[in-house]
Amino acid sequence: MIRQAKREDLSKLITLARSFHKRSTYRDYELDEMEMYRSLSGVLSQKLGFLHVADHYGVLTGMLAGAVQSLWFSRDQYASDLIFVSRREGDGDLLIKAFVDWAFTFPRVRECTLAVSSGIHPKETGELYERHGFEYLGPMFMMTKDGYEQSLERHQEGV
Repeated sequence: MIRQAKREDLSKLITLARSFHKRSTYRDYELDEMEMYRSLSGVLSQKLGFLHVADHYGVLTGMLAGAVQSLWFSRDQYASDLIFVSRREGDGDLLIKAFVDWAFTFPRVRECTLAVSSGIHPKETGELYERHGFEYLGPMFMMTKDGYEQSLERHQEGV
């Protein structure tokens, strides 16, 4: 069953997110449970926030958190995900549908975006998004501070 998250779900959601974090591109980043709790609580309490869970008899197997924001150049808005995790076949489809249905209830929302910034199953997740009608816009690139410092060193050596 897909349902809106409740405050009492947050500790289970943090545990769920922690298990995915270990395999993500962010695995070297320290997790701060208080920050995770604060972030998820904030999404849960905002009118423009979305936090739904896949609940199977009290076991939470997935979640999608997102928010509506204004486009920086327009009064129009878009909805975007913050975290999307799914452990059970079919939950991802239902979470995405719930998010899109919710997003387009806001009259100023013109688009909905989903990303694969975790690096976990990017091909399969992209295919899931495309099955729901999302259009592939291109890859996402990331540079860490360590990567930045290495880049500076390479440029200095080349000078």
